Amino acid sequence: MSDRRVYHYTDIANKLPLIIGSGGLMPTNTFAENERPLIWFTTSPDFEPTATRGIYDKETGETKWLTVQEQEKMLGLCRFLLPATDKRLMNWKKACVYAGTPKRIRVALEKYAREKGSNTKDFFAVAPFIPLSELSFERWTGQEWLNCDDDLARIIAESDLEATP
Repeated sequence: MSDRRVYHYTDIANKLPLIIGSGGLMPTNTFAENERPLIWFTTSPDFEPTATRGIYDKETGETKWLTVQEQEKMLGLCRFLLPATDKRLMNWKKACVYAGTPKRIRVALEKYAREKGSNTKDFFAVAPFIPLSELSFERWTGQEWLNCDDDLARIIAESDLEATP
């Protein structure tokens, strides 16, 4: 059996509480309301540049995309790991077809990924909800990715939140 993984990168401050509250990774279609929702993963083991958050600047009215370093400092970094052999994983093109992503949007997203230093050949997606019990959890220490499965289990056990996929 392969020990290769795919990674779902997110932030600790805003997204992790929502993930814990739902009991797992929930498919979304943010910015693509007319498409079927998916959970996106990458094979990139360090970080995925397209996973950084945008911060709205009230003065300019524009969104500033955080660097990895800014996101780490402001929001914290964490990731969920899924075995790369998981049968639910769809590659980029299959996921775009499944979601109903128009070709012009897919091409624009591929260009954006290249500009950020990513390759959509590294992107995979899953359609159904994934319970936390099927995932490993790691957080970025500033120097390395640290397995925190025990910490996540403790946080979940201490929370009053109900899992609602």
